[in-house]
Amino acid sequence: MPNGFEQVSLVRLLPDNASSMETAWIEARLLPTKLASISIDDTAPQHVHAWSGFNAKSTECTPLKSIIGYCPVIDASPTKDDVVYTIMDLSRRITEKIGQRYTILVLDQAIYCKAFAISMHKEDEFKDMILRLGGFHILLAFLAVIGKRYAGSGIEDILVESGVFAEGSVSAIMSGKAYNRAIRAHKLMFEALHRLLDDTMRTEEDNTDNVVIKETAEQVYTAFKENNDDVLNSLISLTHL
Repeated sequence: MPNGFEQVSLVRLLPDNASSMETAWIEARLLPTKLASISIDDTAPQHVHAWSGFNAKSTECTPLKSIIGYCPVIDASPTKDDVVYTIMDLSRRITEKIGQRYTILVLDQAIYCKAFAISMHKEDEFKDMILRLGGFHILLAFLAVIGKRYAGSGIEDILVESGVFAEGSVSAIMSGKAYNRAIRAHKLMFEALHRLLDDTMRTEEDNTDNVVIKETAEQVYTAFKENNDDVLNSLISLTHL
C-alpha cells in the first residue's frame, strides 16, 4: 500500500443474531393475522411488544449502575470561553485525582464547538481529553439525514393520511426537529414496510431458513402472549435462527 498504509479487515459491529431476532420480531408481530388480510377498522389482538418494548424485554444487557456527582456551580453563561475552559480544567483534574488517564467530556452542541476550539489551542494541556457531542444531538442529526434521504418518497403522505400525525408535525419529523415523534414515526414505517415486504418476498416453497424463522416467530409470539420469560430467554441465546 502507498505511504506505508496497510489494509485492515472490516468486522461486523452487530451480533450475529441481531438481524435474525429482528426478523423473528417482525414475523411474530404478523401473527395471528397478516396486515393485508384485515381491514383498517379491524382490531386484531397484538400480544408482541413494539420495537422498543421487544428489545427492552429480550435484551440480556444489564447496564452498570452509574455514580452521579455534582461539580461546583459556576454563576456565568455556560457558552463563555472562560467558563468552558474552567469546566475542562476541572474535569481534567478530577480525572487525575481518581487515577484515570483519559477524560471523557460530553457536551451539547453549542458548548462542544467552543470546547473543541480550546482543546486545539491548548493541545498539550488537554491531550488526554476526549470530547463527545451529546447523544441527543447526534440522534437529531441522524434523524435529519433520514428525513432528507427519503423526502418526497411518499412517507410524509402516509404518515398524514394514516391519521398518525398531523401535517405540521410531519415537517418537523422529516427535518429532525421533533425527536419523540420522529422516533415513533420511523419505527412505525419500519414495521409497516417490512410487513409488506414479508408478504411480497414469501414464496410458496419456503427454504430452510424461512421455515426456522417462522417457527421461531411463533415461539416468540407464544412467549409474549403467555408472558413466558423462560422461553423468551432461550430464544435470545440463539446465535443463528
